[in-house]
Amino acid sequence: MFGMRDMFKNMGAMAKLAKDENFQKLMGHPKIQQLLTNKEFIEAAKSKDYMKLFSNAEFSRIMQDPEVLEMMHKVNKEAVK
Repeated sequence: MFGMRDMFKNMGAMAKLAKDENFQKLMGHPKIQQLLTNKEFIEAAKSKDYMKLFSNAEFSRIMQDPEVLEMMHKVNKEAVK
């Protein structure tokens, strides 16, 4: 049953994020949209393979992009708790 509780907690966090204007802007950013078409990145995210995620060159470049990082800092942090 623990898994179900976590699933619903995550769904609640996603619902809060979906309403956050800054999260919407972040997800609409062209570099994020491009990353979401990267099959290797998506597979690593789905399988929670953090080594593959962080070694993905496109993801690494995005995580160093000042514009994207600033957008990430503006996202409502309460939504992901």
